[in-house]
Amino acid sequence: MLDEFHPPAVVLPRIRRGLRSRDAQTRANAVQSLGHFGRLHRDIDVESLALLRGALRDRTPLGGCQLRGYADDAADDIGMFVPRHRLPRWLRRRHAGPWRPRRMRR
Repeated sequence: MLDEFHPPAVVLPRIRRGLRSRDAQTRANAVQSLGHFGRLHRDIDVESLALLRGALRDRTPLGGCQLRGYADDAADDIGMFVPRHRLPRWLRRRHAGPWRPRRMRR
């Protein structure tokens, strides 16, 4: 049902366009949208992850903090809800959610 209203083929290009914007507020909104997308769909594409990685280094001031703070929150959401095996190593190291050990065989 969720994909009927938010198909990834429509949403992700718009988020990526926002991440490339010159306007800092648009980039912040796009970063937050990317975090929500990862949480809702439990998936993320490689190009969006590359843009997120750039946003994690963005020191543009925005409302008393920096844009990279917004990106850090989005990376935490993605790391928490997207399965670990779909995440690149750089994201798993700092932003991966709780590690679940494999069940022991008896």
